[in-house]
Amino acid sequence: MNKSLKCGGFVLILFLLIAPMDNYLPAQEDEGGNGTETEEENPQEETEGFLEYRRNTLRFGINDKILEVVKSLRAEKDERLNEQLKKTIQETKNPQIQQEILKFFREQKNDSLTQQAHDFLTDDAADQETRRAAFRYLSAVEYAKAVPAAMDIISEPGSRLIASALQYIAETGKDFEELDDSKLIELLDDPTFPRNYRPELLRTLGKLKSKQAFERIITIVKDPGAEQAMRWFACEALAGYGDPSAVTALSEALQTEDTTLRTYAVAALGTFSTEEAKKAVVGATKDNFWKVRLEAAKALGKQRHLPALEILEYQIKHDPVPQIRAAAVKAVAAMGTKESEKIVSEVFTDSSYKPDLRLAALRGMIEKDITPYRDALDTVFDQQGDKKQSPFFQKVCRELSFSPAPVLKDYYARMLTHHDPVINIHGIRGIRLNGYGELKHAVEELVDRSSHRSVLRHARSALDSL
Repeated sequence: MNKSLKCGGFVLILFLLIAPMDNYLPAQEDEGGNGTETEEENPQEETEGFLEYRRNTLRFGINDKILEVVKSLRAEKDERLNEQLKKTIQETKNPQIQQEILKFFREQKNDSLTQQAHDFLTDDAADQETRRAAFRYLSAVEYAKAVPAAMDIISEPGSRLIASALQYIAETGKDFEELDDSKLIELLDDPTFPRNYRPELLRTLGKLKSKQAFERIITIVKDPGAEQAMRWFACEALAGYGDPSAVTALSEALQTEDTTLRTYAVAALGTFSTEEAKKAVVGATKDNFWKVRLEAAKALGKQRHLPALEILEYQIKHDPVPQIRAAAVKAVAAMGTKESEKIVSEVFTDSSYKPDLRLAALRGMIEKDITPYRDALDTVFDQQGDKKQSPFFQKVCRELSFSPAPVLKDYYARMLTHHDPVINIHGIRGIRLNGYGELKHAVEELVDRSSHRSVLRHARSALDSL
């Protein structure tokens, strides 16, 4: 083989080993400013009627088309076909369709599929990924009646669903009076229980606030001879307890050489509001390992530690890792002070910042309360108003379209007058999701002047529900 090719392959492997792994994980969606959104057009949808076309596809379509419709409904947060989806999940044998519907209802926190999801768990022939999706769904809707089924799965030799079952028990077990946490504690010493699931078991005991397990978990965090993964998850378990007496052990974990342990420890410290915890988190912002700094930035936002505002502002401007800059701006937004609002507004409106960071600022604004940021929104809308196609502004409008904040009604109306049809569609979505009937006339005017098929489909569909 050519020597240069060998050398090049070695360099590539070395780069992948040392680069932050988060860069190579599949993202939920592209959050950057590169590339524009497009709308696929389907003439059948326009002829048959947007909503009716989708309903009929769910009833009579082939699996690929049904899955495509469910994914579209989920992406648009369109709940108008929920009744049909409930029938579809009962009738279909396609695991992907089952999983997508469960995900959609989980995001809605709609509890009308609890019996169906429970049945998946007790059906050994059901697809494994569908059963995992069922666990996540039941956790989200706080349905605790499947705890016995989860305990049975944990006891099954060779089960591949133990982690999912433990996570479900962690979220719902406290609401199931018959749950005996001593049975879970016994599993820590049971030689037949798979060792690779014991860290998850610790986290579950922490979520359940098991009094019997607390001191043992403290000991594991402090023990340098304990398995690494057990120490990592023990930190997370202590966060679940919320007991301030755990802060000292977590602060000491920040002084170890184990970078992953430090990462877990600072994330856990972010759940405590004591001065000792805040001091430890501030110290972690200087850590050389980027994931420790990332969790420290998030933790400062959770703690709303106002004296750390200068540190976070420094991270926004100077930290070399993009994820940390994004976490820092969201942490600043979480502070909710005049000074923090000024910093976040500057990041969002200043085009010298990268689009990803500006979008992170927007998400922080939405999560906290976007009401104080009207001036910042006006600035960005004025900047982008004459641009026919702006990937950044498309993403801004998409983020806004899913927000229920009343202050955004005027901005949805402005989206309808933009030159970009993608922006029009986001405005329509915001109006539909929030039920702004007073903007029905503006949508009708858009129908009269637009010739874009996708815009017309979305507009007519919205008009049906306004």
